[in-house]
Amino acid sequence: MFGACAQSVFHDPQGRFSFRPPRGWTVTPLNANCVQLSQGSAYITLLAFEGSDPDLFLNSIAGQTARQWRVFTKVRSGTTEFAGRQAIYATYSGVNPKKVEAQFEMIAASSAPWTYVLMMSAPSAEFSRLTTAADGIGRSFVPAPSAVASHRDEPVQPARPGTGSRQATAGNAWRVRRASVVDEHGFERPVRALSLFLPVDWRLQSGIEYARAAGCPANLVHLAFRASSPDGSLGLEMLPGSVWQWAADPEAVQMMRMNNAQMSRYGLQGCPVMPAMTAAEYLRRVAIPQARPGARLDAVEPMPELAAQVQLKAHQQEQLAGTMGMRVRFQADVARARIDYIRDGRAAEEWITAVVFTAAMPGPSLNPRTKGMGQTMYYSCEASYLFAARAPAGELQGHERFFLMLISSVQLDAEWQARITQAAAQMNAENGAAAAQRSAIIADAGRQIGEMTARGYAQRSRMEDSSAKQFDQYIRGVQTYRNPATGETVELSNEYGRAWANGRNEYILSDSATFNPNVALHSGSWTELEPVKP
Repeated sequence: MFGACAQSVFHDPQGRFSFRPPRGWTVTPLNANCVQLSQGSAYITLLAFEGSDPDLFLNSIAGQTARQWRVFTKVRSGTTEFAGRQAIYATYSGVNPKKVEAQFEMIAASSAPWTYVLMMSAPSAEFSRLTTAADGIGRSFVPAPSAVASHRDEPVQPARPGTGSRQATAGNAWRVRRASVVDEHGFERPVRALSLFLPVDWRLQSGIEYARAAGCPANLVHLAFRASSPDGSLGLEMLPGSVWQWAADPEAVQMMRMNNAQMSRYGLQGCPVMPAMTAAEYLRRVAIPQARPGARLDAVEPMPELAAQVQLKAHQQEQLAGTMGMRVRFQADVARARIDYIRDGRAAEEWITAVVFTAAMPGPSLNPRTKGMGQTMYYSCEASYLFAARAPAGELQGHERFFLMLISSVQLDAEWQARITQAAAQMNAENGAAAAQRSAIIADAGRQIGEMTARGYAQRSRMEDSSAKQFDQYIRGVQTYRNPATGETVELSNEYGRAWANGRNEYILSDSATFNPNVALHSGSWTELEPVKP
């Protein structure tokens, strides 16, 4: 972190840009892609995204911010100049999450392969001084188009070790091992479902549950795990996701519910029927009440960088759907809720994250006024990427970087995912046959809705297969490393700039330029890994 009065040039560790901070502003790298400047209650944030569509990023961030503010209204927008390049800007007013009347402005400019976004926010009475600071940043900002897009290691302040959870090396480093969640009963033999990296002394409990009743292929399996430090003070959980359906036509919603009720008589369980929701709404209405009943919700915090990236992913899926002749509209949203509660007699605080994807498809309206000739929108919604990161009260913020390291390492196993997709496809086929057999009981329109839901899930699965089932490395915050001794590659967090392996499923991550585990530790031989393009 720079001193409050520092005037030295800030250089992005990955070589993507540099700028001179305004006098009196504190500079804090928040993560590998985001730098924040602060002075009192005023904030300026600089983000670097891969891509060349400034409008997409500004609209995505504005949509995310609007869900956190009240009376969020665009005041003006247009073109301007940033770093000697043409840029676009948008200014908003409203009441921020701290219940203060404030202004919010974004400026975006592209310099391939990056788009740079400057965001600033302050109470309305203080906003004018931000424009002066932002102008200074814009004049001194130097983009670096030749930056290597896939290498984003960023040495920042060291992660704090947890209470009772040892920092397993000297220096700013963590010693981790690859841990696995294994599906013991879903197939003819145990199959690894996912893997992640955990500190060597952490405990892992996994849980994979299959639906007790068939009927909703998307909810065939619930995948979860729970990991904790030796004393239990720090914890990370993966919570089960969910898929549900909805329609803009009330008659269609009623038919969905009747269809589910009819399925239940045959021992089946249809997909839940509930309104489409943003990620913040899903956290408030579903995830927190189910996972942490009785917890107090402190705030729902914006995640503008990740929000922009998942919106970009949704936009890409929509374009891909068009090339495949599918009329599907995709929307994506992300949020993080901060809660506090009592756990084992001690005050704890926790972040719970959620990503919600919504696919909207046109279909027949059941409104009698349209006489069967109208159309309405049917929604297939999916909540995923639900992680709960826990720390003792007052210590959560200090562990943010550590938890990002763990979450970024979570990776689904390709074989397990392929077999689950195959099982879901088979369930889809069986559902179609069963619906035909029940035709005397379920109305023709009801069958159409059921078939449309099945098609929507299948279409989304095909598109995810062709555009990768996981967040790419940029979104997940990981970097590919190669072991020069063996040629093997591994994905590790990009929150730390250096990595070593000992050949026994253990790795060390460090942001210290002087740390060497072969000198600091007296346990085995460690080979430094080389960052490579994926």
